[in-house]
This record gives sequence, C-alpha cells and structure tokens, in this order.
Amino acid sequence: MELLQLYYFQVTARCEHMSLAARKLHIAQPALSQTIHRLEKELGAPLFDRIGKHIRLNDCGRIFLKYTDIALGALEDARSEIKETLAISDQSVTLCVLAASSLMSGFLGEFTQMYPQVHFQIIQSAAALENTSGIDLTIHAAPWDRRDDFSCVLLKEPMVMAMPAGHPLAAYPSLSLASLADQPFASLHKNSNLFQITKYYCNLAGFEPEIALSCDNPQAFRQLLGLNLGIAMIPAITWPDMSADGIVTRPISDMDCFRYLILSWDKQRYLNAAARNLRSFLQDYFSQRRWLHTPQHLCRQHHQGDGDQ
Repeated sequence: MELLQLYYFQVTARCEHMSLAARKLHIAQPALSQTIHRLEKELGAPLFDRIGKHIRLNDCGRIFLKYTDIALGALEDARSEIKETLAISDQSVTLCVLAASSLMSGFLGEFTQMYPQVHFQIIQSAAALENTSGIDLTIHAAPWDRRDDFSCVLLKEPMVMAMPAGHPLAAYPSLSLASLADQPFASLHKNSNLFQITKYYCNLAGFEPEIALSCDNPQAFRQLLGLNLGIAMIPAITWPDMSADGIVTRPISDMDCFRYLILSWDKQRYLNAAARNLRSFLQDYFSQRRWLHTPQHLCRQHHQGDGDQ
C-alpha cells in the first residue's frame, strides 16, 4: 500500500465522484480508477458502491477513510514538528470560532501584538467540525462543564431571555422559563451552539421550543430580534449590548441556565508553537478579565408573589 494510493482515495472519498476527483488530482480518470481498484483488491473489500456512473462511499470505505485521515494527518504533523525542530516551523493557526465571535477581534488583536508573525485561518461554520483534521483550536459552547485533557473551560456565563422593549414579557423583572412554553422563539440555525443550548434548557423546563425565526448569521440574527418574531435565549456577557436597538434582557428565575465557553483541540493533531501560544494566551485572556465575571443582577433571582413570569 502506497501513500499516493491513500491520498488518491482520500480525495475520491471526499468528492464521491471519480471525474471530479481526477480533475482535482490532475490525473486521468482511468488512472485514478485503476488506483482505487488496486487498493480495494489489496484490502479485500470494495470501498465504494457503484450506482450507474456514480460512486458512494460504503461502510468499509468510511472505516478506511477514518484511518486514512489519521495516517495522512499524522504524517503532516510529523512534517510540522520536524520543521519546528529545525526552527522553520509554519507560524500559522487554524482557529474555528463557533461561539463568542464578538470577542474575536479583541483577543486576536492582543495576541497578534505579541506574535505579529503568526498567520490565521478563521472558520465559523459548524459544518467544519465534520472534518477536524485541519483545525488546530476550536472555541465552542455547551450547557454543561465539558473539560478533559484536550479541552478547557474559558468562561461560564448565564443565559438570559431577550425581546423587544415593547414585548409584553418585558414588563416583568425576571422570567420563568417553564412559563414560556407557548411563546415563539428565535434562535440561530439548528446546528449552532445557541440552538442546542436553548433546546437543552427548554427541554429541562418540560417543553420543545417553537422556533419562529431561525438565522445562520449571529449579527443578522441580533438585528432581526427587533422584528418581534420570537423571544430568544442569549448569553448575558459575551454578546454585545443591544439596548440601543430596543432589545432588553431578563434573567431566568426558575432554573440556573448557563453556557460554558470551551476551548478544545484534536488529541491526534500536533499543535505547532503558534497554536500552543494561542491556547495559553486564550486561557490567560479569559481568566484575567474582570468584565467577564458574572454580573450580580444576572444571577438566578427569586421573587415573592407573581412579580416574575
């Protein structure tokens, strides 16, 4: 089995189209077909299902692709580590930011002042997580404290309810999540961290949120909140203040709703010096900023009588 065979297979598996893969590889299609055929013969199993002129990765192919990605990724990591050992390492970082993107210009601005030679590739698509082989660090969010040897919690922040100032619920000083079961909700797209967190806490409160407004762009979503199409559960600290746009927030009174901002990295991927420096910087950046501490008025509140909703 040759490395070139693995690379040809990886590209073909990603494309699931022999002609397209051949064009990307700059080789003739018959040559690519023969390479894949020899690989299948050596493995003793077909890697693709042939459907007319089309091909589709089968179960054996998916298994082999998983280990092909690991093998080729490990070789690329070895190349990077050797370069670093020779002091000519690649000063680039691929950073996937799925949460707290409004803070990105701040922390990257400070980091690049310290390390001006570092180059960045920024990814903000949840679909990128389907293939993490090229990602060094990922910032994402979850409704629980999820840390291990390959991740750390940067911030724990409360979730609050957001709505236009003229919304009837805005008259209450705080809101019971359980009482919002009949309310239309607004959220980011269903693959987003925000939607998953909203769904998690609504389910804990005993209902499935009715999503009346869904948007795949955080900035556009914040602007659309003023249309009064639905109330939204949002982070209390890392999202920008929207009061100038007529949006108010109210704390949640009947349960503790938090999101954990998490920094993670691939345990099978070698991190170069630039990525390691950014990882350490982000941990220090979030731990040293007092403005990231939970505001007292956003903590869980208990009210007597029926003052909250």
